[in-house]
Amino acid sequence: MYLGHISPCCGSADSIKKSIVDFFGRNTFNIEKLVVVGCDGAAVNTGRQGGIIRLLETHFKHPLQWLICLFHSNELPLRHLFRYLDGNTSEPHCYSGDVGKLLEQCNKIPVLDFQQIECDNLGLLQLSENILCDLSKDQRYLYDMYQAVASGSCSEPLAHRSPGTLVMSRWLTMANRILRLYVATTQPSAL
Repeated sequence: MYLGHISPCCGSADSIKKSIVDFFGRNTFNIEKLVVVGCDGAAVNTGRQGGIIRLLETHFKHPLQWLICLFHSNELPLRHLFRYLDGNTSEPHCYSGDVGKLLEQCNKIPVLDFQQIECDNLGLLQLSENILCDLSKDQRYLYDMYQAVASGSCSEPLAHRSPGTLVMSRWLTMANRILRLYVATTQPSAL
């Protein structure tokens, strides 16, 4: 059950824990019935001694089930690979390498004849329409762009769809933009 929203004064684990405790106090929730806390896998949340969940367990004097979003964990390998191949970011919101700089405007570059990447041996399924309807806009874009790269053909409507906003914390949209850049590049290995 979603209980509410807080806006802590800063991003430290102590500050966020205090905001959560204050929220519970103001709303007279029975803390003894709190059994699960969900969050992403950031260290500020999951640190085994100083993370928010551990601080809440200590404060409430009982263990909690940790419900950690694995989607964020799945994005980390791409993040580290991209940093290795393209270099560190130059600022919190900017890439410094050649490919990273192209990602910002990739959807404005026209689609060219690109080399198909055969993906048959990856065992990826054709998803049914009812599953596709449940995907977010960004997830659907990634699936459709994967299909385009695997088939060697990017449709005009897909070429004009937005790959999603490029944000350092959203590696799904970064993957979307990498594939969009791929279909607009005749020799991607030269980048």
